[in-house]
Amino acid sequence: MDENTSADMGQLIANLQDLQTELGGFVLVVHHSGKDETRGLRGWSGLNGALDCAIAVSRVSEDKRNTSRRWEVSKSKGGSDGMKNEFALEQVLLNYDEDGQPITSCVISHTMQAPVSATETDADDDEFIWQWVHQQVVAGNYPSKNSLKHQLSEMKHQRAVTQGRVLASIERLMAESRLVKETNSPSGNAWLRAVECAGGGV
Repeated sequence: MDENTSADMGQLIANLQDLQTELGGFVLVVHHSGKDETRGLRGWSGLNGALDCAIAVSRVSEDKRNTSRRWEVSKSKGGSDGMKNEFALEQVLLNYDEDGQPITSCVISHTMQAPVSATETDADDDEFIWQWVHQQVVAGNYPSKNSLKHQLSEMKHQRAVTQGRVLASIERLMAESRLVKETNSPSGNAWLRAVECAGGGV
């Protein structure tokens, strides 16, 4: 089966839907992202559209000695995405083999941090995007929706945002007049300017 073709993946999806109908429950599928995590699921682009819900699991740190992980709802059909929380992987001793070597496994250790709601995620995204646009302008650039989409990989070094969340944040900030559209760039193209609140606040 080729994960990159619509025919093979379409058949897989049909089989899973038949299984779901037969069981009367939900089917959990484990898949992987590509090398560029910002592009989402690996393989056929239509796969994500067939899902009712998608939960992305990633490392919190690039340091492989750090056992912390993060789950985040990246898609929720009929619901809100963006909810996330962190957990840790903990090695536990099960037994010893005949040579006296330890037999271990891995379990999830829950953190004390409460899940972050979609509303809190939106507010944090807005703050991050406002600061990003502000810094771009201070650096002499003319940020736009299109340029921010191309900077997604760079953004993810600071915050695990998706293209959809970036665009949604821009729309919210523009609706609140915290971002305004300007047209006086050297190229004549529209660009975004971050507006500070009265009193110098963000």
